[in-house]
Amino acid sequence: MECNEATLEGTAKEMKEDIESTVNQYVDSVVNTEMEKEFMRYATLENPKTTLGKLVSKAFKTFKEWWDKTKKPEIAEKAKTSILQKLRESQAIVDQRKEQQVPNLNRNNLRPER
Repeated sequence: MECNEATLEGTAKEMKEDIESTVNQYVDSVVNTEMEKEFMRYATLENPKTTLGKLVSKAFKTFKEWWDKTKKPEIAEKAKTSILQKLRESQAIVDQRKEQQVPNLNRNNLRPER
C-alpha cells in the first residue's frame, strides 16, 4: 500500500480538525463552568448591590423555596431508598461470603464423640 503526499495531508488535516474540535469542547466546558460559578456567586449573595445581583439572588431564593417544598423531599426519599437498598445488597453479599467461609455446623457436628 502506497502512501502518497495527498493522503498524508488529508490525514494531517483530519487530525488537526479533531484536535481543534476537542480543544473547542474543552474551552466551552471551562467557560460554562466559570459561568455557573459566577451565577452561584450572585445567587448566594446576602445583600447584592447591583441590579443583576439582586435579580439573580431573588430568583435563586424563589427557586430554593420551591425546591425545598416540592422537589427536595422527593429527591431525598429516593436517595435514602437507594442507599438503604445498596446497604441491604452489600450486607447480603457479606453474609453470603461469611457463610461460604465458615464450615456448615449442624447438630450432628456439635455432639461429642463416643
